[in-house]
Amino acid sequence: MAMKRVQSDALNLRREPKVQEGNILAVLVKGQAVTVVGPSSTEGWAEVKAMVNSVSHQGFVADRLLRDPVSEAKERLITAGCLRAECVHGQHRRRVSTTTDRQVPRVSDAYSGEDD
Repeated sequence: MAMKRVQSDALNLRREPKVQEGNILAVLVKGQAVTVVGPSSTEGWAEVKAMVNSVSHQGFVADRLLRDPVSEAKERLITAGCLRAECVHGQHRRRVSTTTDRQVPRVSDAYSGEDD
């Protein structure tokens, strides 16, 4: 059994490996750890176990929306939005400013509103 992480912002955990109304067990969030139990008999799906609200669920997810885990530090950055940078049009924008008392650069999450 391999551990993977959710790659998308939200991922539906399903009872059966198909998109169908009433088939969703839970919604997994970006960066959430899942244990791959095995491949599904349906191509493009993986059978996984995941904890949701302290309850263990087993079901199916689209395997293309899972990724290999990275270091815990990188996982925290992924799930925290990359150092509070505002994600605009799929790109992270940061403005560096300085504090008045110590003159230490800091990252703010302000966005100028201009597109590149």
